[in-house]
Amino acid sequence: MLFIMYTMSISVFWLQIINGGHALLSNVTATNPSVSTKSLGTTIPQDFTIERRLALPISFSPETGYYNIIAALCIISSADFESRMPPALYRTTRFQQPIIRIATHGDVDVPNRYIVWGLFLIAFYLRESQRFSLAFFVLKWKGKEVAGISIDERILSKPQDQSNATVASLPVGALQNDRPLVIQYEYLAGAKHFEQGAVYLTIIGALTTAAPSDIKARITRTWISFLNSEPCVFIITPSLAARTAPPYFTYEDLNLVLAKTSDFFTAHARYSPLSMNISIDDVEVAQAALTSKFDGHSLTLSAIG
Repeated sequence: MLFIMYTMSISVFWLQIINGGHALLSNVTATNPSVSTKSLGTTIPQDFTIERRLALPISFSPETGYYNIIAALCIISSADFESRMPPALYRTTRFQQPIIRIATHGDVDVPNRYIVWGLFLIAFYLRESQRFSLAFFVLKWKGKEVAGISIDERILSKPQDQSNATVASLPVGALQNDRPLVIQYEYLAGAKHFEQGAVYLTIIGALTTAAPSDIKARITRTWISFLNSEPCVFIITPSLAARTAPPYFTYEDLNLVLAKTSDFFTAHARYSPLSMNISIDDVEVAQAALTSKFDGHSLTLSAIG
């Protein structure tokens, strides 16, 4: 078995303020040769780790890898966080490759939360290592292997141990819930460009943060997510209409906003600070931005780092 040795020791602080309430300051630590977590609050427990194995010298572009990871996360996080999922394959209509393959041990379904945590840590690994090549990652809980996620180049006709696997072909920007959601985007004038990976990882972090929440639960106050290693912050504030009367703004809508925003950045190939006005049934329900931590928005982010 081939192990790819990877040397990295870095702590990334993650602040989450949900519904204007509590600040959760946590970190992720990557070590050689695996990626592990340390005290990531209630989002990713320290006992959950990933390890990269079976890497192939076949590369893919960072954009396609991040985009398809986001697609998989959007679908997986729309299910109950404590439910269990069978083997599955994910790709998008925009990028047929790489394929995100979820593998389980035998016929035992794996808890959704393991897959959500694993996808975030894989994206974090890709960003920090800059090793965008096909690979298999083992997911571990308290040192025991519980599942695997591979980044593949094609769908096998008879994938081993995955005879019941489903293939989801996902047009990320067109994901729909039970009501129309429209976003008006506007790039912020004069703002500096972000690195592509910073934008995608910020979106992946926000999806991971939101995943444990009931998708039908309402968001009634400002919601913020960012990684201290990145210059971006994602901010969303429900409007008065969404706080007091339907249509309400929910975590399901947040999931869709993040999916559509990923698609918008990818389609325009411009990774700059962006503001958003969000409407449902022609009623404005929220305003959002993916912007620099230091651009203000009347928020104090002094707890960073």
